This record gives sequence, C-alpha cells and structure tokens, in this order.
Amino acid sequence: MTNYFLLRFFKEHDHRFRHRVRILFGGSEEIALNDIKWFVANIGAPYQAIVTDGPFPVNNIQKGLLDVDVELPVGPQLPNGQKTHMAPAWVSIARMRKADRLPPMVV
Repeated sequence: MTNYFLLRFFKEHDHRFRHRVRILFGGSEEIALNDIKWFVANIGAPYQAIVTDGPFPVNNIQKGLLDVDVELPVGPQLPNGQKTHMAPAWVSIARMRKADRLPPMVV
C-alpha cells in the first residue's frame, strides 16, 4: 500500500519523472535476494530506488542484519521457520529432562 500511496502522491502533485518508474515486490529478500539478483541480471539495475519497507520509506540501502543461533535449555526443539529477519508463523517449545540439557553458552 505504501507504494500505491507514494505513486498517488506524485500523480496528485503533477510530478514528472525523468526515468521510468517501476514497483518491484521482492519475494525472497529475506533469504538470498534471488528475485532481485534475477531482475538486475535480466532487466538491469534501477537508476534510483526507494525502499518502502520501513517507517520512513526513503533510503537507498538496507539496514544491517545480525544472524545468531541461540540455544536455550527449554526443550529438544524450538522450530522457528527457515527465514531470518522474520517472525515465525508458529513456535513450539518442548520440555526436556534436566540430565539432557546442554550446558549454558557463554558469549
């Protein structure tokens, strides 16, 4: 919706672009950017980009990402999906015997 309102704003203010305007929706940006890599390889990189997935949708870079593994002594499994930087659709926690727990991890 942000993209729609952004284009509507430009139209209502009679803004004329010097370059072609396209809306791209990334489908694998949280994994490996394969869709964007394909687009750049086959269509070409845009002259300028506006990223509309943040509170203030004007930037030409993505923020940093920290990917860490955390082990908690709460159970043998804690599935969280396969994508980083995204909230899982579901989570399950299983309790385990104290003797089977891993030692605490020191960071």
